[in-house]
Amino acid sequence: MKKTLTLLFLLLGCLAARAQSDILSELSPAVKVRQSEAVRSAFEEQLLLNEKYSMNGFRIRIYTGNGKDSDLESARALTLFKGTYPDLPAERSYSHSSYKVTVGYFRTKTDAARELKRIQQTFPGCFIVGESFRYPVLPSERKAVLEAIAAAAEATAEEGE
Repeated sequence: MKKTLTLLFLLLGCLAARAQSDILSELSPAVKVRQSEAVRSAFEEQLLLNEKYSMNGFRIRIYTGNGKDSDLESARALTLFKGTYPDLPAERSYSHSSYKVTVGYFRTKTDAARELKRIQQTFPGCFIVGESFRYPVLPSERKAVLEAIAAAAEATAEEGE
């Protein structure tokens, strides 16, 4: 029982640190998660509070342009990127009469540099920029949370036998 409670608290801690997505909806139907409405309500309240906070990190700029065709070129760059690297988030912005396409959310410059090498194969002129952004849900962390949920469900099933 202690193991199950420890795993459950670990899971809730992981979920509280992640924002923007209901991870429980992505579980397979075989996994049953039982929690009180108070827990879900507290978690959703924490997500709302986290929306106003941001962190300093790094992103990769794959396009910057301010010419007459930069609107079209930035849209093409975004489409090409999303087709080539579907695992990384990307967005196009317009500021100071310039279109920009920026990708990824990296907490360290080392993580950004690792992805930069991969992206430079398609976008040779890309570079790392420092940026402040809201707490993202990272794919590697999502996987860890799903694994923690599955482990907790398995431990609960074993205790019930």
